[in-house]
Amino acid sequence: MRVNTGCRRIALTLLSVFLWGVLGISSAASTLTIVGTVSDGYQVVDDDGQPYEVENTVKGNELVLQHIGQKVEVTGTVKDEIDYKIIIVDSFKVLEE
Repeated sequence: MRVNTGCRRIALTLLSVFLWGVLGISSAASTLTIVGTVSDGYQVVDDDGQPYEVENTVKGNELVLQHIGQKVEVTGTVKDEIDYKIIIVDSFKVLEE
C-alpha cells in the first residue's frame, strides 16, 4: 500500500505542476482590441504610443502590407513579452480619420 500512496503523491504533484504551467501560459496572453496606426516596421502603434509587434500570419501580413500609415482597429490575442507586446491579428478594420 505504501508504494501506491507514494505513486499517488508523485502523480498528483506532477499533475499540479503541469496544470500550473498550462494556466500560467494561458494567462500570459489575452484578447484585446487596440486602435492605432500601422507602421512600416510590422507594428501597430496605439494612441498612447505603445507599439505592438504584428505576428506573421495571413491576417497580420494583410494588415501591415496593405495599410501602412492608416489608422486601424485591431482585435487579436496579445502576448506580453518582457520588453514588448505581440498581437496575433484575428480581425481589423480601417478607421476614417
